[in-house]
Amino acid sequence: MRARDPQPQPAEKTSTTAPNTRSQQASSPHRLSPDHIAALQRSAGNRAVQRMIEDAHPGHDAGHGHDTTVQRTAAPATAGVQRSSVPDVLRGPGRPLDDTVRSDMEARLGADFSDVRLHTGPAARRSAAEIGARAYTSGSHVVIGDGGGDRHTLAHELTHVIQQRQGPVAGTDHGDGLRISDPSDRFERAAEANARRVLTGPAPAAGPDVQRSTGGQNADRGVVQRYGDGDVPFEHAEYYARTGWQQAAETFEQRLGGYAFAHPKSLTAARRTVARLKRLLTEYAKAERKDTAKANKSFFTDDRTSGGQVGEKLTTAEINNFFTKEGNVRELMTAVYNAAYYNTTQPGAEDKLSLKAVLNNVIGPKPQYAATLGMNKEEVKKHSDFLNSWGRTVAGTALSGTKVGYNYAKDPYALGNLIWQSDSEYFLGDTAEMINSQGPRVKRSDADRDDKRKTPEMYRNAGAPLSARELAFAGRPGPHDKLPWIEGSAYYEINQESGWAKANASRGIPMVAGMSGTTTRMLKTFQWLNVDGVSPFDFRMALMGWMLPSWDHSLYEILRGSWVAGVKGPKESVLRSAKGAALMYQNIAPFTEEELRQHVCVDGQFPHELMYLAEAGRPRVQDPRASGFMEPGPDGVADANDKYQEFLAGDAAGSPLAKWKADNGNASTAGLAKKFKLAHATALMTYTGGAHQMINAAVRSRLLPEGYAPFGSGNVPAVATAEFFSLREIIKQLRNAARDPDHESLVTIDEDPVIEPQLAAAQGPDGPARTNALAIIDRRIDEIAPILFEELKAHADMTMDAMTRLPGVTGKVYRGDWNLGGVEGYSRYGKYAALNYRPGAIFTTSFDSTSRKEDVGLDFMRRQKVDGVARHRILLELTLNGKYGRDIDPFHKYQGSEDEVLLLPGASFRVTASEWRHDPGHLPANGGTDWYEHVIAEET
Repeated sequence: MRARDPQPQPAEKTSTTAPNTRSQQASSPHRLSPDHIAALQRSAGNRAVQRMIEDAHPGHDAGHGHDTTVQRTAAPATAGVQRSSVPDVLRGPGRPLDDTVRSDMEARLGADFSDVRLHTGPAARRSAAEIGARAYTSGSHVVIGDGGGDRHTLAHELTHVIQQRQGPVAGTDHGDGLRISDPSDRFERAAEANARRVLTGPAPAAGPDVQRSTGGQNADRGVVQRYGDGDVPFEHAEYYARTGWQQAAETFEQRLGGYAFAHPKSLTAARRTVARLKRLLTEYAKAERKDTAKANKSFFTDDRTSGGQVGEKLTTAEINNFFTKEGNVRELMTAVYNAAYYNTTQPGAEDKLSLKAVLNNVIGPKPQYAATLGMNKEEVKKHSDFLNSWGRTVAGTALSGTKVGYNYAKDPYALGNLIWQSDSEYFLGDTAEMINSQGPRVKRSDADRDDKRKTPEMYRNAGAPLSARELAFAGRPGPHDKLPWIEGSAYYEINQESGWAKANASRGIPMVAGMSGTTTRMLKTFQWLNVDGVSPFDFRMALMGWMLPSWDHSLYEILRGSWVAGVKGPKESVLRSAKGAALMYQNIAPFTEEELRQHVCVDGQFPHELMYLAEAGRPRVQDPRASGFMEPGPDGVADANDKYQEFLAGDAAGSPLAKWKADNGNASTAGLAKKFKLAHATALMTYTGGAHQMINAAVRSRLLPEGYAPFGSGNVPAVATAEFFSLREIIKQLRNAARDPDHESLVTIDEDPVIEPQLAAAQGPDGPARTNALAIIDRRIDEIAPILFEELKAHADMTMDAMTRLPGVTGKVYRGDWNLGGVEGYSRYGKYAALNYRPGAIFTTSFDSTSRKEDVGLDFMRRQKVDGVARHRILLELTLNGKYGRDIDPFHKYQGSEDEVLLLPGASFRVTASEWRHDPGHLPANGGTDWYEHVIAEET
């Protein structure tokens, strides 16, 4: 159990979980007005647009075809969606805001809330839990879930009411007619900032005139804005600039490609798509009175510069076997690519059929083909309407004299047309990304391309070996001979000085050839074909198996093209990917985290986890920037490994973890270990050692709300202020430890090559020697502290990750602490100024220690030094319901000594009782009186 640091605590952090944004532009994709064209030209510039489109013929996308921009449409669910209770709650009458609350909020927010209806009670709480929210808003309806009954949440949700009156807001389709917002979208950020702002200080004595609403004509009742849980504090960003990250990330992505290539669902998706396209082309040939044999020919071409090709010399029997039994994922996806649109640009195209030709007939004289050929009528009609629209015609005409004109030609595969119809998360976002990602790519020299071309052995090592057909068509190269085609990574290089490259490098995202237009075109092909029995995510998996092993595109480039086509997993978004590769890698539909750990990750751990372990175990050297982590040191990593191995064997009879398992619902340690790995065990052991106060100081630097800073911070920006004061606290803790011969073991100090030789003198009786030693130590601390601060962020993130993978604790726990205010008279009211322990509520702004044992809580309470006037002792008796508390004893540095249950940052409790109690074990040396405040609270 950890004693709280005696320093100001930040205000409550409430994290939001909200929707993926849908822009107003995306809601009417066919209205390509002159204003839209002008906006496109203003946002990108003609020259940039020309750069984007100049290679946009329906040909290669860096090894498969030239990239072009893409559009996104809602992806069908991969499984049946269980009906949500949210619509039922929203149909209910609710109740108006209480007069006092309404008057207060109207004065603070300057809006009329007479039409707002509040929904509370069991049904409301269940509906909020279904979408992972503490509260949510739809139109003028605000629904309160568990933990959402505070004023800050209400101000946040009422800001959403105002936003929805002003027009559509962001939301991702989650089935059942609902679109759910994303925590990081601009509407959520604005609502959070506004709630903080308006609740600072008292309400205006006479609030501004409010505009009375007549029912919110523009409110979008289909969008639910959520207020739920967040991610790790620092988003694992500490690794991305370190040596080795790029290689680790590329290894993960290419292993993912090999797994996708060999996955049965990828192969099934590719085979069924080929079969569906073959049937469609055959029926089309009959309808057009053409030779049906052309349908087979459409899937093949004699182009050795294109990967995955097998040539046109297969017999009919070989073709049938290829389609149904023998073709691998790369061959079959290349066959779809050929018959969809690529063959229309190759010699002999007149003897072949294509989906592009079918679509040209549908958008032209024979729209009935969409129905008679069994295509997705809704998707095809939408695209046809756009291509025939006045807006598209104006755009095509206006740009026809430029190199970008093809993008807006009346062509079903023109990338500009596809992207313009995409449901971008922000205005022109998909178009801008295509321009920004393809603008900085440059073609390599012939010599450089030849040097970087792959060999058959490289494909085998990537888990995607070439078939006998591919090798024969390529001229039967040896294992180490260069292949005749050029992959994306060999064809292009990215200018690392470009804004797009720098932004993605800061997020740890590998780049190859820019956003994949081929991915967009292929997914649109899949949607138009109306393939039975295949999920769009399985088809996207096949695309990954096609392009990742060859390194034609990186994972992000493929996902980005997929999102333009409307195929987006539950936890995928542009905004979420901006948080970095570590989070992106853990949420790739249709794969589960356990599946990725078992089949893709090295040693079952994601790249950031591997790097955490590598840095934690690397030895210290004098240059702190060339050292490994300062905590917990190689010995600490070895101890953590011993504890983890014991945990893996925890299900065996007679295990020392039997009590821990019994206390935690008889959880299977083998089952938990599918997601709980050595990096997590190492982080928990690091936290429970001497570094816990410094880790919490780092956490508070992120959780301090905007506008809050300790006294004396002046005009320093809030984020900079928070980090400044956290760093100052870390320096203080290091200096105190160096001066205290009895300090808790702190590897940062005890094993530093400069500090360790000075410790004996610094803590000794010789005054001059002590002064000299402390001067050396303090200079060294000033040198290492900023580097340590960044390291502590990594420990904080991994500790958070670790805790979320352990079972939630239920039952009573105890925490000894101090609170503001005294025991007697008016000084008691000082507790109303406390940030963490206010009357009626308790919440955490860092990792907080508790114990299952009351005597442990009392012992820590008695150690708190107080004066009884400004501060008094407090014992918290908390009832946990499984949300915020985790029993970390198996990985505790002092395992078995404290029965410690650690609370996650952001834990929230409702106080049910509070009384003053006499403490017979009071320690007079620590000040104060022998009375303490006993507070009883329950987790919300």
